[in-house]
Amino acid sequence: MKLDPAAPPLEIPPAFQQLDPLAYAQFSHTFELLDDANREASFHPAKIYVITLTALLYHDFEFEPMRVLTTNFGRDTVAAIASAILGAYCGAHNLPA
Repeated sequence: MKLDPAAPPLEIPPAFQQLDPLAYAQFSHTFELLDDANREASFHPAKIYVITLTALLYHDFEFEPMRVLTTNFGRDTVAAIASAILGAYCGAHNLPA
């Protein structure tokens, strides 16, 4: 994803000020894609699967950004499931305390 240099500057909310404009745009786009996917998936476990898989793949199996995405998307259960998957994949000793 690239930012359009001719586009007006992004308004980054205070909670996301630590992100550069490109990272914020990618983060916002991810939420839009997840919202679209959630509208199409009527069965709740399917939503959990879509959010978990998206978060893990989008953040290349990095724990902290994945946890932030799943938690900020409003699903602490998904954050717990994704964290458990990462713990099994990477080894629990490699996750932050």
